[in-house]
Amino acid sequence: MNPDTDAHRDASREGPLGGRRVVVTRPEEGSGTLASRLTDLGAEVFEVPLVATVDPADGGTALNRAAVAWTQGHFDWLLLTSPTGARRFLAALPADADPPLAGTRPGRSRIACIGPGTAAVMTAAGLHVDLVPDRHVAEGMLEVFPSSPPQGGLVLFPRAAVGRDLIPEGLGAAGWSVELVEAYRTVPLDLDHADRAAIAGADAVVLTSSSAAQRLADALGADLGTGLPATVVCIGPVTAGTATTAGIGGVHVADVHSLDGLVDAVVSVLAR
Repeated sequence: MNPDTDAHRDASREGPLGGRRVVVTRPEEGSGTLASRLTDLGAEVFEVPLVATVDPADGGTALNRAAVAWTQGHFDWLLLTSPTGARRFLAALPADADPPLAGTRPGRSRIACIGPGTAAVMTAAGLHVDLVPDRHVAEGMLEVFPSSPPQGGLVLFPRAAVGRDLIPEGLGAAGWSVELVEAYRTVPLDLDHADRAAIAGADAVVLTSSSAAQRLADALGADLGTGLPATVVCIGPVTAGTATTAGIGGVHVADVHSLDGLVDAVVSVLAR
């Protein structure tokens, strides 16, 4: 036995999650922050990614072209709805942009982000974010997005290959022209025996996207009723709606639709 390891384990169990077992289902590239926050609160975390993020079907050609146009001031707004979309857009920006992008933005373009996590990706790159709605969902963005100018305006919207049409339809109805660009795709990952055992034996499963919720239901199939814990915590109402429609029970929704809100929800639900 290692006294240092045992002492660390005992200390971690003193947190509000007290050694409760939590499965995190984020894609591999995005799971670390959530997992570490839960671990710091005493949880025993199992990372079981259900989907992987891959390049757009065209290899990024359209995204690269749109990113160059954005640096040239072609768009009134850049709208981003996820940290993954933000990172993919930043990676597509030309390295020799003129003027340099850090600390500024090209031309008249402004930036809108759903959620503090998405905004943080952009600010970390030195870009100013102009609009983050209080409600971190598509409906919240539509509530606060400004009206189109009389002559019309253009919004660049990089997103996943499959997504809700609420934002482009809502902005279109408000007079904006929206250029949708595929920034990435999500592909399903298979569950092995260890993954299934971790999920079945957990106190809670955490879902951060509709694609993860649907994939979880699809992957468990006939075992959906018996292969899940009684508690499933979702980052927002859209994810929760997908989970419920797919037959997942015991669904709870974070009050604040962010990673911080999700962690708070896990603590609150498991402390009951």
